[in-house]
Formats: sequence, C-alpha cells, structure tokens
Amino acid sequence: MTLACPNCNHPITLTKAPREKLGLTILQARALNFIRDHIREHGSSPSFDEIRVAIRRKSKSRVYAIVHALQERGHIVLSKSPRSIALVEERT
Repeated sequence: MTLACPNCNHPITLTKAPREKLGLTILQARALNFIRDHIREHGSSPSFDEIRVAIRRKSKSRVYAIVHALQERGHIVLSKSPRSIALVEERT
C-alpha cells in the first residue's frame, strides 16, 4: 500500500499491512482527533510536541507510544521525516 506524505506528496510505502482498525483508548482517540483537526486546519500534520501539549502529557515518549499504537491499529501512517503523519482514509 502506498500513500502520499502530507507535506510534500512524496510516496510512503507501508512495509507491512496495518492490522484491522481496532478500538482506541481515550488518550489515543484524543490524539487522533487532534491530528485530524490539525491537518484540516493547517494542511500539515502536528509535531509530537504539539500532540503532547494537546493531550496534556508531560512526556514525548508517551506521545510516541500513543502515535505508534494509532499506526498499529491502522488509523495513521508514519514516515521517517518530521511532521509526516498521514491519516488512513475510511473505506465506506
């Protein structure tokens, strides 16, 4: 599966297929909603520090775990460049 980077439209290839979308914890849902809103309002994904402030956490490592859980659950895709969170489109 290939998606476009939200910042530069550079192709992002998934190395493994995301698992079926699973339920989220309250913090994960809060982070996902913030990511969606930030992309909609600013046209780019937020930094981990912006996510940390938005979900009121002190540790960036906690945000890292939350963001990677969102990726594992198939809600977002990350690439290695900064501000490179892309939302996975809902299939209806």
